[in-house]
Amino acid sequence: MIDGVLLINKPVGISSFDVIRRLTKLFPPKTHIGHGGTLDPFASGLLVIMVGRARHLARYFLGSDKHYEASLLFGEERDTGDPEGAVIHRSDFRPSHEQLTSHLASLEGTVIMQVPPMFSAKKHQGMPLYSYARRGIILERQATACSLHRCRLLSWEQDCTRFEVICSSGTYIRVLGQDIARACGSVGHLVKLNRLASGNFRNAIDLETPDLLSYMIPFDRLLDGVMPEIQIEQSEMHALRQGKQHVLSRLQPQARVFLSYNKTLVATAIFDTQWRLERVFVCS
Repeated sequence: MIDGVLLINKPVGISSFDVIRRLTKLFPPKTHIGHGGTLDPFASGLLVIMVGRARHLARYFLGSDKHYEASLLFGEERDTGDPEGAVIHRSDFRPSHEQLTSHLASLEGTVIMQVPPMFSAKKHQGMPLYSYARRGIILERQATACSLHRCRLLSWEQDCTRFEVICSSGTYIRVLGQDIARACGSVGHLVKLNRLASGNFRNAIDLETPDLLSYMIPFDRLLDGVMPEIQIEQSEMHALRQGKQHVLSRLQPQARVFLSYNKTLVATAIFDTQWRLERVFVCS
């Protein structure tokens, strides 16, 4: 069985699921393959592909911060927030370099409330919102808090600006782009979006790269940098796999750790008022 993560540089013009379809032929039949963090067809960049048991670790790294570069075109707002949508508003006003620099600087380090767009993969009653939007159905959506750790201007032209964002997971950059244009007295939509990083994952590789599977991050090392590692003895590994938690009594209090034996991921454990096993993994 093949278990691990591939960091794929999704090209413009295909969906995230199209990437899965192209990769399926590289793996044995019935291999489970999924992706974390959908990228729209107009967007490019890092797509985290989870293979086999790697899906069981998704909760630990897919909620990490994201790093993007985006290009915002002024003059037209579109219902999708990207080039594929219909124009819904127009404006002749173009923000100045000073306006944009000042506004982006004011966003950095803040928490904003953002309503998920109807044209998104977010689910409602088991169906993505875009499936409702395509039928002309607009649903009420709840705003969520999004943290903007970095928000900076990279380049400016009168009609188009390029900016950089490091933000919490779940932030919609298309919506952020629209809000930036409005706050500066204009309207706009994203024409380019590139995801550079997701948590510790970066340096994506192209789909056409020869010997693609040799770039896979192995299952046992996927939590490196996500939480501290505690190395254990073989006897402790067997005890943990039998559900015996006395092994944890020697650990110093900290939020969460993963335990390994001989570079093999054995379990994760979490500390609240005391240590408890969170998940135990068996060999594939």
